[in-house]
Amino acid sequence: MLAQQIHKHYDGIIAAVELGISNGLIEGINSKIRLINARGYGHHSAESLTSMIYLNLGGIDP
Repeated sequence: MLAQQIHKHYDGIIAAVELGISNGLIEGINSKIRLINARGYGHHSAESLTSMIYLNLGGIDP
């Protein structure tokens, strides 16, 4: 069973190991976006939420 799964996903496993790709970074960003949304408690528009995301995660030091 395990050997079949490894064989089935072999190319993806090798690519992840060689390139160091993980979805952990994306999951972390997603968690931060959810926190920003919860802190805002009902943004008036998608544009205001997007602006807050860029402000918090954009790497700018005001």
